[in-house]
Amino acid sequence: MKEAAYIYKICVIGNGGVGKTSAVKRYSKDVFSEDYQVTVGVQHSSQTIKIEGDEGPTLVKTIVWDLGGQDKFKFVRPMFYRAARGLVLMFDITDKKSFEDLPKWIQEAESNIGHSVPIILVANKVDLDNHAIEIHEIERYAEFIGAEYILASVKTGENIDNVFVKIGEALYNNREPSTRTGSENVSCISTVGRASI
Repeated sequence: MKEAAYIYKICVIGNGGVGKTSAVKRYSKDVFSEDYQVTVGVQHSSQTIKIEGDEGPTLVKTIVWDLGGQDKFKFVRPMFYRAARGLVLMFDITDKKSFEDLPKWIQEAESNIGHSVPIILVANKVDLDNHAIEIHEIERYAEFIGAEYILASVKTGENIDNVFVKIGEALYNNREPSTRTGSENVSCISTVGRASI
């Protein structure tokens, strides 16, 4: 396969148990397990995707970091945000608290990254019936933080690949014209006050 023209580090963040690790495994290996395992610190994987951009079809390598969501890992997470270019902000649509905690995750990420970065907001577990968050709430919050939102199910695989394609496209479309593989100067979208709900 041809070498990727751009490489982007993406952090997947959100409360423990929302499906971050399963999403990364579904994306990178197309596997799913019902067994819940706490992510100890961080895990990462990479995939190369094709983006249809202004330069024509372009290969983009996404290095996806799954950051442990439990409070006991909050002291180790900061070092893993370094050089992140985008965020996948995930919550469980059946768990209201996981949605209410999203501002805290944005604040933690952006304070450690040092600036705003593109975000894809992901409502996971849409295959379940007991939704605790209404679609209009998700739409309103996505608009508030300047993010696209995706309804997904790690269990069925619905929209999981799309999550990472969309963040890859957002990063590619917000790059600086001269930014190529190995450069640290990827441009970022600007947002104001999105670490509140």
